[in-house]
Amino acid sequence: MKIRDSRFEMLRILSMFFIILFHFEYFSQNWRLNTIHSYGDFLLESSYLVLGKTGIYLFVMITGYFIGNRVIKIHKSINKSVVIWGEAWFYSMLAFVVGIGMHLLSQPAKQLFTFAFPLMNDVYWFVDGFVVLMLLSPFINICLQHLTQKQFQFLILIVSFFGSLVVGYNTNLFTNEVQTGYLIPAYLIGAYLRKYGLHIKYTKTAALLSYLIPVFIGALMYQIGWIRYINVFYFGIFQLLMATFVFQMFIEASTFHSIVVNKFAKTVFAAYLLTDNGIIKNYLWNLPLLRDKTIPLWRINLIAIGLVIGVLLISFLIDSLRASAVQVIRKIIKH
Repeated sequence: MKIRDSRFEMLRILSMFFIILFHFEYFSQNWRLNTIHSYGDFLLESSYLVLGKTGIYLFVMITGYFIGNRVIKIHKSINKSVVIWGEAWFYSMLAFVVGIGMHLLSQPAKQLFTFAFPLMNDVYWFVDGFVVLMLLSPFINICLQHLTQKQFQFLILIVSFFGSLVVGYNTNLFTNEVQTGYLIPAYLIGAYLRKYGLHIKYTKTAALLSYLIPVFIGALMYQIGWIRYINVFYFGIFQLLMATFVFQMFIEASTFHSIVVNKFAKTVFAAYLLTDNGIIKNYLWNLPLLRDKTIPLWRINLIAIGLVIGVLLISFLIDSLRASAVQVIRKIIKH
């Protein structure tokens, strides 16, 4: 049995940590923008906003890195998509049950359809986009195998321009930031890094700058009230660059193997499925503690880190139970 390289499993954990930390800031703390005035507070408000799409890009790059240069049979891509959809369905229905138990659903009978068919009802935009990407991957990979390095680079530039850069200017020319087209640049970059690598001297500095530039400029734009194109700094090319440099940092790191890291990494997708479901999301990110105006913003941000770690740990326990139940069911079916 092949042991997974824990560098990339750690990266998978980090990507989900970024995503959920962004969800905290975006869904729980945006109301503070009307209550703060200092540049320092705007910096704190912006510090997590740049992480969401960075996490998304990292998660997809991992997939591109490991399968982007393979010949994938169509039935395998379908099977992978079914597995992803099945996991999304499980957590969607779990959220439905929790919603009923906590009296969070206004019309359970009508809402059941939405929860039972998450892929058809935009319950999880990322799952929708990722499933479509998996279904397209056999055909994308065939095309990539016939490209020269220069052609590959040009393809990444074109797709990144239309699928990442111009998205921040509120145009849907190619995609928007919640569709499959938004994921394709990261998939291609992951495949390129596996095949050709990235040759830059100061990877850590590049990663840090790609984080700090949008944070500082975004905070300034918030303070002066010029926010028409602020998505350029939070939902586009800077996040793609940051994800690329962070990914390269992990490639350059020493290989290691950790059973604990690998087991934990298998469950982090569940954390996204739990916290991005509409019912859970509305409850979790509206907890009274997070809406307390008397708590300083810097302290709330520290609380968020602990909260996200807690979410990841709870998701680990829940998903471990789910995986064990699936194994038992499979054994029963075989016999």
